[in-house]
Amino acid sequence: MLITDKLLLSYQRCNLRAFLDTCGDWKQQDPPSDFLLKLMRDSATYQQETLESESYQQPSYPRGDWAAGAAATLSLMQQGVDRIYRGVLYQGELGKTNGETDSLLEIERQYLPDIGEIPETPVHLSSSILHSSEINLVSRPHLLIKQPGTSKFGDWSYATADIWLSKRPKLDYQIIAAFHAQVLASVQGTMPEKAWLMLRTKGLWAVNLHQRMPQMFEMLDECIKMLESKAKPEVFISRQKCTLCTWYSTCHEEATSIKHLSLLPGVTAKRYATLKVLGLTDLESLANANSDLLASYPEFVAGVAVDVVQQARSTFLNQPFVRDEPPPTPLKEIRITSPYSTQEGKKNPPLPPPRGEEEAPPRGEEEAPPWGAKEAPPWGAKEAPPWGAKEAPPWGAKEAPPWGAKEASPWGAKEASPWGAKEASPWGAKEASPWGAKEASPWGAKEASPWGEEGSENYAADSQSEIVPDIADNILNNLAIEQLKNSGSLETGFFYQNNSLQPANSVKNPVSLLEVDKSSRQNKQAKLSVPAPILRKKPIPYSQSVFLPIAPIELYFDIEAEPELNLDYLHGVLVLDRYNKTEKYYPFLAESAAEERLAWEQFLELMWSYPIAPIFHFCDYEIKTFKRLAKLYNTPVYLWKPVLKRFVDIHKYVTQKAIMPVESYALKPIARWLGFEWRDAKANGAQCVCWYEEWLQTGDRSLLEAIVRYNEDDCRATYVVKDWLTNFLLNHEP
Repeated sequence: MLITDKLLLSYQRCNLRAFLDTCGDWKQQDPPSDFLLKLMRDSATYQQETLESESYQQPSYPRGDWAAGAAATLSLMQQGVDRIYRGVLYQGELGKTNGETDSLLEIERQYLPDIGEIPETPVHLSSSILHSSEINLVSRPHLLIKQPGTSKFGDWSYATADIWLSKRPKLDYQIIAAFHAQVLASVQGTMPEKAWLMLRTKGLWAVNLHQRMPQMFEMLDECIKMLESKAKPEVFISRQKCTLCTWYSTCHEEATSIKHLSLLPGVTAKRYATLKVLGLTDLESLANANSDLLASYPEFVAGVAVDVVQQARSTFLNQPFVRDEPPPTPLKEIRITSPYSTQEGKKNPPLPPPRGEEEAPPRGEEEAPPWGAKEAPPWGAKEAPPWGAKEAPPWGAKEAPPWGAKEASPWGAKEASPWGAKEASPWGAKEASPWGAKEASPWGAKEASPWGEEGSENYAADSQSEIVPDIADNILNNLAIEQLKNSGSLETGFFYQNNSLQPANSVKNPVSLLEVDKSSRQNKQAKLSVPAPILRKKPIPYSQSVFLPIAPIELYFDIEAEPELNLDYLHGVLVLDRYNKTEKYYPFLAESAAEERLAWEQFLELMWSYPIAPIFHFCDYEIKTFKRLAKLYNTPVYLWKPVLKRFVDIHKYVTQKAIMPVESYALKPIARWLGFEWRDAKANGAQCVCWYEEWLQTGDRSLLEAIVRYNEDDCRATYVVKDWLTNFLLNHEP
């Protein structure tokens, strides 16, 4: 039996992977993804860069002929070569018995009291299972480094060093370093005092062999037992570890066919082990389990037990629940149809109307005012309201104000609003402000906005005949911006960011202070397929907003990045204008690292073109990146902090408010469960990293088009999830 360092590394990460690598049908493997190939290239490149300053020799031998490789490496070691790259260390007939046997777990007692010389007599080992197995160990450290010491070669010995792209010394890398040391000791006759990891940021990192060697022997023994018995391990899907594995499709298909509990969000390997002890090994039994029983185990504390049981019930019934709301009983498996499901081959049709298409009728003549029949209004019992004693308030005579029926306004109970006592606010008479119904604006309750009183009204005066549609009819008082001068499709709203947005009267626009150079690039047209419309024909009334804001204009934001370059190269924004019933997508794209600042500034300019529109995104990466770029490019605080206050994380609301029958609460599983489909079915964030890298190398614009198309679909998927969640919560109001 041949055990290599690569096989042991696979076993640490997934014992089933090691089994399939050895005993599986290789024809069932997935081809390596572009991202996996990129990681392999990056790792090889890092190794080459690390070795540029090193002088080394490499053994020559036929590929896969370990015996020849070991002989060539041994010859270099006997010559005392200072550095040997990718040498082959071979320890043969390790399990061949010729007398009393020991298990692998006993070897460390012979090798490790003092980390000194190993016994001169050959060590034979086996276990109760491997009593007659011949075990051969093959190790290929990245470097064998000559150092002072005594070995069977003379007054020198060798230590191993592995070059990893990782920024930290992962445990599996340390275990492999111990494996190298074990095989090296059998070759040179003495155990090395240290083994090294060469990491991307930490440099040389010494592995504690006293600590890691016993762990390595235990893992090696278990791996050999598994392979000798040919007992296939149970499948377990771990999304973080499994997605890059070439056996993923095979394992996922098996897990899906048996409805394995590892497909449930929240079921980790440790929690699954506890569930197995309790006999909760299938979906139905977990769905009917007592969460109080689970909560007594340390793996299920702090509400985890309730979440896992509810998740099982949601998946078993294929039905979403409001979090912490008891599901219907008795449990039975049902099928439901999502409002976003495809129909007759048409993907992503317009969404159905929500509950409550009509506004509720106004209060009757005899009904009490919003603050109560016997209560004084917020401005005082004997005082006239700010808009006049005989006048109706801006939000209507019979309606409560946006900040609540019994509350004073943010600017004071007896004070007029900053825009005038009798005027509606820029965001509408009956709507709460984007920073909250009861909160003052970011710049103060009684202060004008940082861009001056012209923030809404005076923009309209200079608006041109060709504009990007904005909020109208007392929403933003005809705030408008000049049409982009580009040859992109106005129907899809696609354009590249080299022609930046210029709001009318831009001298008074705060973003004009950034002095962006718009003449640095030529306009480049890209072609995109037109996505299906997603706006509802009959939108949810604004007054029915539950938890999530519903605004006349909403922005949906998504970023694409290249982590290795620390580059956020695409800010995609989908502008949904409910008033004008338009959907426009704006990609602010940096075609190189030098253009990141330009993309950032033009994105920020678009945000200020819609100064009160909520900005929806999925997960917190957009928030972190927004802060990073503001700091990186010294953006004035008053230009970015008010924008940041408008960010709304849809992922946070989904995970806090709903339990859904999905394998993961990432954007794709949720949106796909709702019936949304990406135009490029195999596209994902990792693939975009590969596409962008290839674009930088080849200049193939079709790669940029694919990235932008994917980003737009991410923005649209975020809207679909937000729209569904809003309706879902409305339909489950207590």
